[in-house]
Amino acid sequence: MKRISLFVSALFAFAALSAQTRPTAREAVDAEPRLAVPSYTVYLDDDLQPPAKPPKGYEPFYVSHFSRHGSRYQLSRSFYRKYIDLLERADSAGLLTDLGREARDAMQRLCAEQKSHSGELSALGAEQHRGIARRMYARFKPLFGRNAAVFAQSSNIMRCAFSMFYFCDGLKECEPTLRIRLDAGDGVQNVLRPQERGPLYTRHVDSLWHRHLSGTSEWNVRLREWSERQACPQAMSRLIVDPATFEREFGVSSFRFTKEVHARLAFAQNVDVETEELIGRIFSADELWLYHTYCSYQWFNSNACTDDPVCAMMISFMRPLVADFIERADAAVSGSRTGVVDLRFAHDTQFVPLLAAMGFEGCWGGWTDVETVARQWRTSRLVTMAANVQMILYRSKRGGDVLVRFLIDERDAALPLPAVSEFFYRWSDVRAYFTDRLAALDDACRHLLAE
Repeated sequence: MKRISLFVSALFAFAALSAQTRPTAREAVDAEPRLAVPSYTVYLDDDLQPPAKPPKGYEPFYVSHFSRHGSRYQLSRSFYRKYIDLLERADSAGLLTDLGREARDAMQRLCAEQKSHSGELSALGAEQHRGIARRMYARFKPLFGRNAAVFAQSSNIMRCAFSMFYFCDGLKECEPTLRIRLDAGDGVQNVLRPQERGPLYTRHVDSLWHRHLSGTSEWNVRLREWSERQACPQAMSRLIVDPATFEREFGVSSFRFTKEVHARLAFAQNVDVETEELIGRIFSADELWLYHTYCSYQWFNSNACTDDPVCAMMISFMRPLVADFIERADAAVSGSRTGVVDLRFAHDTQFVPLLAAMGFEGCWGGWTDVETVARQWRTSRLVTMAANVQMILYRSKRGGDVLVRFLIDERDAALPLPAVSEFFYRWSDVRAYFTDRLAALDDACRHLLAE
């Protein structure tokens, strides 16, 4: 545990320095209300700035990319039906306001839009990946010469495979001669979804993880107790004529009810159904922050970003994916790899622990308090639809160290390592850091795997 504690200390110290240069979590949500439910947020690319320039003489020669699928339809129409039914019952009891009826009608439109598309990539999701691909081409154009080789792999879930297809389509629009190899077969699933498909995921591990996720787990109890102390009277009174009667008759608190109504209206952004103006008329900034706080804490714990030993175990299972980044980069450095770009497409449940396994600042830590997690855990603002991390290698014709930089959601990202220049690190340092990170995580959970 000593090694992992040192990593935690380093990350916290680094986070304290970096936090001085970016908006707070609350400021981010106030400025962009769609972030109230981060994992339902569309890919935010309207404020992208040019990344930091490499040191003089350095040119990119390899890109390694991992992305969540793009915007999608909900996994089931029951997501909407449950609360449509609740609002209709409230309306029959004379308890819905005009705004409440507007919210119900919006959910009905969303439910109808869903039709037979459950879980599928939406048209917006397709365009998100095309856009990221076009910008990758523009940013690293020297890599994409005639007949350059690109390798793309995806989860065998169709929304991920289609994300891969549309991303590659975006690249081909820019350079039609690219030789792109696509693979969504069983052979790549252990790497892309290692904590679900890897050989270490035994029945014993499954039991430990489900115990961690259970309603009686320490973090779930803490979240439930926090939730019971929250109230959303403004949104409640805008939806319900008599909130006290509603809560008594339907057995749901103002916080839980308004949070769930908001989540359904917020998801509309992924399928081009307009609800943003309606959301602005119902929910206050303070209420949106409460929803963000709840979602952040739930995600932080249910996607293995804490230093709890069980979570460290699940993060350590990302080893095959991190190793894939390392091995393919090593091959690019040595010249034994023909591909100039490696693309991977999977899910948020891989993207979040991957950032934690790689040790990016603010993406992993030992926070236990609900509101502290919302303030400190940076990944909650990064796990939008089509969220991605890019690792780019650079070299100079004059020789010297191979350098590496990272972009998360196409924005410069920092590691707690000495930089050669802003956001640029020696590949040898990053390689050693990733290797030590995985070893530290292995140490933290070794006793669990031995049970």
